[in-house]
Amino acid sequence: MIDDKPQSDAAVVVDSHVSKVVDPESDLDLESTPQLEEDAGPGSCRTRCCTEWGSAYYPGWFSIHEGQKTVDVPASFGPTLVGSGHQYLFLWFDLLRVASKVSHSDTAAFFLAYLTHWGMIIASLYFLMSFINSIMPPKQPSNHSDSVSLWVKISWIMFEVAANLTFLVTLMWWSFQYKPGDTEVTFERVYMHGVVMVFVWVEGLVINRTPVRLKHLPLYMLIAGIYEAWLVIHQLATDIGDPTRSDNDPTTDDDLLYTAINFEDTPVHSSILMAMVLFLFVPLVHCLLWAASVWSCPCSYSGLNRRYISVNSGSD
Repeated sequence: MIDDKPQSDAAVVVDSHVSKVVDPESDLDLESTPQLEEDAGPGSCRTRCCTEWGSAYYPGWFSIHEGQKTVDVPASFGPTLVGSGHQYLFLWFDLLRVASKVSHSDTAAFFLAYLTHWGMIIASLYFLMSFINSIMPPKQPSNHSDSVSLWVKISWIMFEVAANLTFLVTLMWWSFQYKPGDTEVTFERVYMHGVVMVFVWVEGLVINRTPVRLKHLPLYMLIAGIYEAWLVIHQLATDIGDPTRSDNDPTTDDDLLYTAINFEDTPVHSSILMAMVLFLFVPLVHCLLWAASVWSCPCSYSGLNRRYISVNSGSD
């Protein structure tokens, strides 16, 4: 005999191929086999990419709805205290380094001249916000609501900015600044140009599993464009040089922020390199970050590793 009584709504949390069914009328959590195939989203990288740029699957910049799924905000932006222990180490070391730099009064004002320091500060702010979220998890919006709080939006952007900047800083430094045999490899340099990036990516993609959005790319291109404008102004419109290492000798290039960018001696090369960074490297880094966010084993881009909450109504 078939029971025609409609089933009650159940909140389903999908995390790493496991569904947790929570009955609103019961305090018990029941493990069930996930039903993901019919709502797994686009499976290929190309299909997922084209779909995300559309307005139907991801209606807004900070939309938490992905087709029939809804992002689990507390689980995606608020790590557990156990899982975020490396935040303490990062924040402690970063604060010591910033304090050491600022203590040198003659060069303290020049601290933000380097993109590396931009990445360090933004990464520190992201880790601080993530740590706060682990203590006071952000609330899940009400059913059928697609609006997240301003705090969640800032946390969201902070992760993507930190992930993009630290990866770009690492790529640029080892590709253009590092000279084998001439550049001294110290712990501090490796930490700022590699370790920080790993911490940020692991925190956002493995521990938090923050859903990266392709639509956010213009913001990061704008940030990169602002810094490139600063490089042009620094070289062509000021005589500041680099007070941390300049010897006031006009025959050397130690007054440049980055030796690969020299508009006085190699203007064409510098212009091409800056254009490549802005229009090629920045989009590629963000696409790589996005692909890592939606990738699931063995070779799928359906986003099954993200954390979702959906409300399924039973059928007759």
